Amino acid sequence: MREATISIEDTKNRVKRLQGLLIKFKVNLGRNKIIEFTGTIEQTFPAIFTVRANMPDGVTMVSYAYSEVLTKNVRFFPA
Repeated sequence: MREATISIEDTKNRVKRLQGLLIKFKVNLGRNKIIEFTGTIEQTFPAIFTVRANMPDGVTMVSYAYSEVLTKNVRFFPA
């Protein structure tokens, strides 16, 4: 089993620093379904963070857990 090189607290701090900036997200939905979109991190909470996503079908609000970032199901990069 691999040891985590980054902690959940480090992930929370990284997300808080990126709050309000335009970011490119890449989300793994499972079974080879991957979506990419740009958006901004709106709010951070103790267990989740919310994203205002600019999807092809319109603007929507989605939320992700910090653990999804740790497991690399949610990745984000500067836009």
